Amino acid sequence: MPEPVNDASWADILPSPARVPFLAYKYRHHIHRSWQKVAATFPWSPTEVAVTGRPSTGKSLFVSALDHTNREFDFTPPGVSTGVETAVFNVGPWARIVRTIPGQQSKERADGLNNAIIHNPNLMGVIHVVDWGYTWERVPELRERLVKEDGVDTIQKLRERNLQLEIADYTSILEIVRQTWAKFKRPKWVFVAVNKADLFPEKMTEAQRYYSPLMDSQFTKPLIQLRQNVGADNMRFGAAPVCSWEENFEWNGEIERSRIGGTTASKNLMHEFARRLAQIAE
Repeated sequence: MPEPVNDASWADILPSPARVPFLAYKYRHHIHRSWQKVAATFPWSPTEVAVTGRPSTGKSLFVSALDHTNREFDFTPPGVSTGVETAVFNVGPWARIVRTIPGQQSKERADGLNNAIIHNPNLMGVIHVVDWGYTWERVPELRERLVKEDGVDTIQKLRERNLQLEIADYTSILEIVRQTWAKFKRPKWVFVAVNKADLFPEKMTEAQRYYSPLMDSQFTKPLIQLRQNVGADNMRFGAAPVCSWEENFEWNGEIERSRIGGTTASKNLMHEFARRLAQIAE
């Protein structure tokens, strides 16, 4: 009985010189990602995606989660980010140069917004990170003042305060987006990452009603206005929950426990976020 024919890939039969164009096409996304990582090391490389949001919403952790570096064995959560951070992660099949803008008011933030968004004709999209009010205040003196002087002594009161600040920040970012679109007809999309979903897994529907661009809420009002200004067909909008890092939330002795159910659930959220992002960015 004759031996079965080894039906290997036909492309592998080609001699090496002839295979170069084929392999370049086959691995074009990997080649592009490698090149983007090199390009990202140069300060003049154009920002393709800008990540914005208030301080302590988890922007750096979010980017690490999308790039999967937060699952590395020796990964340590970053501290306060004071400068613009550069990364590369996939938006759909293609790798994009991403710059994360610091949340705290500073020269670095102003310069980051100017370079990455306002004066950037290459900007493709903006990811705005929020956390449904679970924003940790890092400054001890401000924490004490909020509790003792302002009466913000429960997690619910803190969330109510943070949600108002979140709307104000989102409104200012969308105004910058409007101005940029008026000049360059870019960006083409804005996507909201609702971080820290491990703190409210049983309230996903409520969070969706609040953040989804298809809904009419206090949060989406500035987005609705932007859509009217630029035209519904000229810019895409989306939102999805994510969990960049599982961690309890504590305020004035009260604890909201992380309860998403482990890394598998958080990975599923991130995969779904990436899928939805790819849809609006295509």
